[in-house]
Formats: sequence, structure tokens, C-alpha cells
Amino acid sequence: RILKLNCRGHGVEETRNACALLRAAGFKIVLHWMPNLMGADPESDREDFSKMWDGGFCPDELKIYPTQLLQEAPLYRFWQAGKYQPYTTQQLIDLLADIKPTIPIYSRVNRVIRDIPASYIQAGSQRSSLRQDVKLELERRGQRCRCIRCREIRGKSVDAAQLLLDDFVYHPADAEEHFISYSTSDDRLAGYLRLSLPKAAP
Repeated sequence: RILKLNCRGHGVEETRNACALLRAAGFKIVLHWMPNLMGADPESDREDFSKMWDGGFCPDELKIYPTQLLQEAPLYRFWQAGKYQPYTTQQLIDLLADIKPTIPIYSRVNRVIRDIPASYIQAGSQRSSLRQDVKLELERRGQRCRCIRCREIRGKSVDAAQLLLDDFVYHPADAEEHFISYSTSDDRLAGYLRLSLPKAAP
């Protein structure tokens, strides 16, 4: 319904099938998720986000792009007519803080907002620091995100003998995936690889 309302030209099933075909061909799956499209609200966005992980998509990487309204976009006239209302920055922070801890360990969140000059944005969040705002909100709640980016060890040294080996198995559409990783005792990611086992065509 949301995709049709926003004139996307495809539906959920087409996206799911495309992910399955790309995965079978050995491609990395990087999806873009846009909260606050016309017809959505924070609660429907929470529900839709959960379907990304239990509905067969299971992206390797994710870019979260809250809707930012530009004057050239067709959505602009709906906003002018009062038929579309962007979330406030606080609504966005609350939404993203709710969903980020639910992201599985095998996925990386590359971005949390698109880097568009604030002077171009007619409505919607202009906060370039949205990722940091969400992180602070999670810290206030005593929570954390466990995506690859938030867990990776980066430049710190580790004792290889103390690393823990884990094989996390999950099932996107038409495949079995293994996220094989080494992590520290305090849940920092030191290294990983992916093993993808596509199902045979019927």
C-alpha cells in the first residue's frame, strides 16, 4: 500500500524476488529503507521494518533514509496541500532508537540519514548528526545496536586466543545464510565472513 501510494512502480514481492536472485548470483544485498513516506506513521514504520528480517529480505547492509522533502519531488504538492506531514526530529530519533536494537548481527547500517544540503530540504529532518542523536538516545535507554558497524573492533588490538567463534544461521528467501564471526568477550566484532547456500531452483 505504501509503495503504491508513493508511485514506486513495484511491490514487496518483486523486491523479495530480486533479492533472492541477486543473492543466488553472489551479490551483496544493500537495501535502502525510507521511513515517513506518505501514508506511513511511526507505528506502521516499526511494523514494516520488522518485516525486513522475517520476510525474506535479510540485507547484508542497510541505508536508512528518512524522507526529506525537496521542492522538485511530487510529494511536495501533497505537503503544500496539507495531505503529508513529515515527522519531527524527535519522532525520528525515537523511531530509530526503537528499531536499531532489533537489527541482526549479520547486517551493517551504513547510513542513518541522506547527506542533502539543508538549504534544499523544504520539510523533514535536517539533522546531519542523526546517527549520533540516536546513539545518545540508546545510551540513555541503556540499549545498544548490534549491527556490524556498531560492534566492529576497528583499530583496536585483540588477543586472537581469546576470540569467540560463532556461526549465526538465518534464512532469507530461497537461501540459507551463515554469518561466521570472531568476536571478543565484550561483544566486539573482530572479523567475519559470509557463506551463502542458495536453494536449488524448483
